Amino acid sequence: MVYDSTVIVILVTIIITSIMGAEFKNRTVNNDVYIGNSRSSIFWSKIIVYMFAYNLMILVYPIAGCIRMGLSLGYDLNLYLNIVHIVKIAFFSIILNSAMYSVCVFFIFVFKDIARSLSLSIVYIFSFALLIAYGKPMGLFDKIFILNYIPIQQIRDILYADMNGFNEIISFVSGIMLLFFFLLLSKIIFRRQDLK
Repeated sequence: MVYDSTVIVILVTIIITSIMGAEFKNRTVNNDVYIGNSRSSIFWSKIIVYMFAYNLMILVYPIAGCIRMGLSLGYDLNLYLNIVHIVKIAFFSIILNSAMYSVCVFFIFVFKDIARSLSLSIVYIFSFALLIAYGKPMGLFDKIFILNYIPIQQIRDILYADMNGFNEIISFVSGIMLLFFFLLLSKIIFRRQDLK
């Protein structure tokens, strides 16, 4: 079972970005503003709904895989430790996948267009996947240490590495910082946009 497969992330990104971009194309956001809703409430309601849908679709695959493998291989005496590990991975996946997708949200609010925001989102996620696939084995992550804090890499570290509490806190804080940086940037752009 491949956890957090790039194909799944790209498919979910295509679905959610298309739906969210369509809200600008179909002028649904304009109608929400015109009927008197504040831009802040519109922004946060869309972010909450779409982030929930994004994470739910991404988490279904690995959780179903864990259940399937557990049923076929059986559960041993370490069931409690396995459940704790799965909950930890799900928690960090939600934080770090949301951080990763917040950049795509930024593209949506900048371009207000499905095609440009979707193509940039796919290039963005695929580029980091290629960087991890080819750059990590070549030692690039050892030379440029900041690359270890890419959210999609941190998810893999939490899954496969036996991380200590300090590294888990760093992963959590870096994910939250990236998430809120791009969401606040998107909110500022949305607040200043002229909706036609």
